[in-house]
Amino acid sequence: MSDQVITRNITIRQLGNQKLPALVLVHGWGFGSDVWLPLLEPLQQSFHLHLIDLPGYGRAKTAESGAWDLNALMAEFVMEVSESAIWCGWSLGGMLAAHYAKFQPERVEAVLTIASNPVFVANQDWPNAMPHQVFADFVKALSDHPQTTLNRFAGLVTQGAASSRADLRLLKPLLQNAPTPEHLMASLLLLSKMDLRRVIAEIKVPQCHIFGEKDALIPIAAAHASQGLNPQAAIKIIAGASHIPWISDASHLLTMINEFSISGELSE
Repeated sequence: MSDQVITRNITIRQLGNQKLPALVLVHGWGFGSDVWLPLLEPLQQSFHLHLIDLPGYGRAKTAESGAWDLNALMAEFVMEVSESAIWCGWSLGGMLAAHYAKFQPERVEAVLTIASNPVFVANQDWPNAMPHQVFADFVKALSDHPQTTLNRFAGLVTQGAASSRADLRLLKPLLQNAPTPEHLMASLLLLSKMDLRRVIAEIKVPQCHIFGEKDALIPIAAAHASQGLNPQAAIKIIAGASHIPWISDASHLLTMINEFSISGELSE
């Protein structure tokens, strides 16, 4: 079963049995909701899925780049996901899901982030992130050569896993539906501004943050540092995983999501 609701700035697809618990999936930077494809069929055995395409991504092509405002996105989430749900996000999407859990706790059963650093660009208080100069160089490269930079990003996303070459072959076809350079830049700038440390500390619902041991974009030190933000939050590291762990090891992540949805805790 599939239904699609299009708003001015985001698109939401609903998949599966509406009687099952709701699970909202929020994609990250560079790739729309189709990035979740390897997980969709098995997840529908346990959940009624809500797949969000953020402004300019995937099926939300008509959105304006100015839609990349954090408060505006939170308001759209409120309008379009009326039922209480588990929110799961990847990278930037995980940051947005965590912020939403703080913003609308009565609508969030639990929040799970995958490869999401509380702070994406390093600063004096949080050095466990992408160095500022590396990020600045990436912004310039995106401005000068957007498609080449997006291709490079796909390589970084899969880098580190033993199956990185095969993973990249699976991921690259999704670049044929890439956002416009304006949306890529707007979403990248929002990513660079977000600071989830206080949000994670104050979230009241169950939360888990999953990191890849071999993530080329988020240093593993970020996982260890995140442990101190909220003693109630579960922090997990997937051995040998890249920035996109379900491409190479979907079964491991599926087990984590299912167990977390049942107990609010994750097994090793």
